[in-house]
Amino acid sequence: MAHSIRGFVGKAATATVQAICARFPGAKVVRLDAGFALVPGTRVLMDAIDAADPSGERMGTTIDFVFDHPVMLRVLAAFSGNGPIAFVETDYFQGRGAQAAAACVDGRVVTAKEGEGRPINEALRAIGVVRPPDEDEFDTICLGKYRSMDAFESVPAEAG
Repeated sequence: MAHSIRGFVGKAATATVQAICARFPGAKVVRLDAGFALVPGTRVLMDAIDAADPSGERMGTTIDFVFDHPVMLRVLAAFSGNGPIAFVETDYFQGRGAQAAAACVDGRVVTAKEGEGRPINEALRAIGVVRPPDEDEFDTICLGKYRSMDAFESVPAEAG
């Protein structure tokens, strides 16, 4: 089974998610478990982030992970002034693939990794996800519930 998503994760009750929605009106908020929310990295949102970056650099349309692209790291750092935030990406098919994530706290990148060692869990821990003994951070907030970016096409935009 495939799993291919990308998006911002933050505490639902903080200004971080609201700031993303205010800056990029097409952003959608998906409530997750444990008090967290996901702002899916839809093509519309990623294009808006690219267009808003003053450097002229562009993430563009890529099949590669963008968690550590300079544009993404700048936007994460900016939004983390409102509260801890992570950007997570998965690309798995039939058990093979990879994951990547970056997390920023107080304007500073605290982790940005790809590959082995569960980088998404590390980023989620960095932004405050606390797991019970029988689950990892990914499962604690139920990110596995969403298998592809197509799952977010029918989600209406809502205020953070």
